[in-house]
Amino acid sequence: MTRRATEWYPLGDGSLLAEEADKSLGHVVGRSTYLWVFGALIILTGISVLVANVDLGVFNLFFAIFIASIKAVLVALFFMHVKWEGKLIWITVFYTVIVVALLIGGTVGDFYLKAKEDPIRASDGANISHQPLPTVQPLTP
Repeated sequence: MTRRATEWYPLGDGSLLAEEADKSLGHVVGRSTYLWVFGALIILTGISVLVANVDLGVFNLFFAIFIASIKAVLVALFFMHVKWEGKLIWITVFYTVIVVALLIGGTVGDFYLKAKEDPIRASDGANISHQPLPTVQPLTP
């Protein structure tokens, strides 16, 4: 008889119930949950490879970050057991996600802003000036 991941059952020698596992053994998750999450991660990896091979312009980066974020949430919730943690862990995770989102958003915004101003990345080369660099005169006493 197979047991579902949500059922409570004795652990080890039977002296400790799974509902008391947070006292010493941690949370018990069924194998099927891990297999479903693993399958979802494989599918999302395949989708990210397919999207990377399609030219979507500036949206390639956004799709890559979106898919990577979904994968990170799955790993954190199930493999790191955040799904079954208390409020303090959830607050910590929420704060961390906000900080990472701000860092990624600032970096991506800066990257695309600099790409418009960078003369080397100009497609037609019209913005590139061919003037020589100024020379530095040595100091004379």
